[in-house]
Amino acid sequence: MEIGHKPLSRLVDDLSGAAIVLPDIQRDYIWTGKQIPLLLDSLNKEWPVGSVLLWHTNLNVPTKAAGIVQDPPVGVRPAILLDGQQRLTTMVRIMEPNKILVGQKPPDVRFHPGMQEFRNVNAVQGRDPHWIPVSRILARGAQFREILQDLKLDHEQEDGWYDTISDMASRIRNYQFPVQTIESDDYEEVFDIFNRVNTAGTRLSKGDLVMGSMASQWPGGRQVVEDFEAELASKNWAINREVLLRVLSVLEVGSPNHIRLLDLRGSEQWIRAWEKMRTAVLVAVGFLTAQARIPGSSLLPTDYVILLPSVFLHDRKQRFEPGQALELSRWVLLASAFGHYSASLETRLSSDISLF
Repeated sequence: MEIGHKPLSRLVDDLSGAAIVLPDIQRDYIWTGKQIPLLLDSLNKEWPVGSVLLWHTNLNVPTKAAGIVQDPPVGVRPAILLDGQQRLTTMVRIMEPNKILVGQKPPDVRFHPGMQEFRNVNAVQGRDPHWIPVSRILARGAQFREILQDLKLDHEQEDGWYDTISDMASRIRNYQFPVQTIESDDYEEVFDIFNRVNTAGTRLSKGDLVMGSMASQWPGGRQVVEDFEAELASKNWAINREVLLRVLSVLEVGSPNHIRLLDLRGSEQWIRAWEKMRTAVLVAVGFLTAQARIPGSSLLPTDYVILLPSVFLHDRKQRFEPGQALELSRWVLLASAFGHYSASLETRLSSDISLF
């Protein structure tokens, strides 16, 4: 891992210029207005505000649109932003307001040079010219005398305020952000790192990573997944997406470790694998409903119980030898009754699949 520093203005340029991009697993930009004055105040005081974590890889990483308008890529492989999205996106929105997405309001954060305070102003303060929009001060090439000339200050006060906003702009634009850079082509390793550095947010599953890869290669794939989930739910068989992806993984690559689905390439392979899994799961649902007398997934201790019947029936083309239907029903009931998947999930699944 490489550890260094970059000025904030350079990181802002890199994000707006698409030299830094977001992986599909990143959450959306969600910062509220009340967080922005605190960030600006910390930057101005040169206090720690966290670090930026970048990932350099030769993998074809699925990406997503940032919360700003990014310039078209220039052919250089971009860095993947694993941590620091909220802070960097916020600073782009302030320092380059022309990059704000259509229909979104720019953050109206202001700075009072006399009070040396950042604030989301109310209606009264918004009409007070002494509360200066931070975007004007931090803009590239800002002319501080022009900003102050309408305030009708005396010369001494204007000189003092000039120094205040000039120094503030310099400290924030040149703030040295700690930047850590990972060089890795190991998806699972980087995925674990991402989850650890984002412990305050919603924890992501490996299924989220797989879905991101699928969506980048199969336009409309997410909607197909959601439609099938809705179809199953309408049959009283709402099944966890992670389980569906594991069934797909077994049928397509022979392993219940669904991270292996990252090896799939192109929409044709994804569509073929998905249809295979869809048919297998629907057949298994039909078997469990009619033969095992289980009317819905709510009666199962875990959705993973459906994996083995799905694979079994798929491999045998829905045909049973004498007594096999009863044996499969018995296995499902016993696995449910004795918590077959209550511990060591990966080991249990791999052991079950090895029986075929």
